[in-house]
Amino acid sequence: LCADPNASHPASNTSKFSFAAGILNLEAMRALLAAGADPCSVNNFGKCALSNAVKNAERAPVSEDESERQKVRERAHAVIDLSAQKVLGMSYTEHLASLTVGSAVTWEDVEKVNELGAKTGTLVDIRHSTVDQASRKSIWGWSHPGDRQWVVESDSSRKQATFMPSQLRLAT
Repeated sequence: LCADPNASHPASNTSKFSFAAGILNLEAMRALLAAGADPCSVNNFGKCALSNAVKNAERAPVSEDESERQKVRERAHAVIDLSAQKVLGMSYTEHLASLTVGSAVTWEDVEKVNELGAKTGTLVDIRHSTVDQASRKSIWGWSHPGDRQWVVESDSSRKQATFMPSQLRLAT
């Protein structure tokens, strides 16, 4: 780690905390938080630690050994929950339960904000992910965040886009 817990990689502006979440390094995340890291910082692409944790947990390489797979699942859950607690103030399970059709939401994804003209919207539909589950090396056997995508209609442009739950925040 480094002396500045909020230092970022210059190319992507990814914070150390977000990077640690992306590689599922729970110990580094805890150390960075203790040193004063900002868990809510976003990189140049509008992704926060929670988004990185969820995306990379889905793609984590896992062993064929069931006990090793269980360890990866547990670590992924712990990283996602720590990220959710720090970024959203609630567990990831609570966050998923709070996302219902009709909820007003915000997002930080720079591409989506530019595409839709604003960062506020309303959830209008839920779709199953287009990710081909059969092509994965291992199916973890837990309902991970890639199972569903939320369709959001922008409040200003009325355009629609899909988001993963980790990219959405309930509007305050």
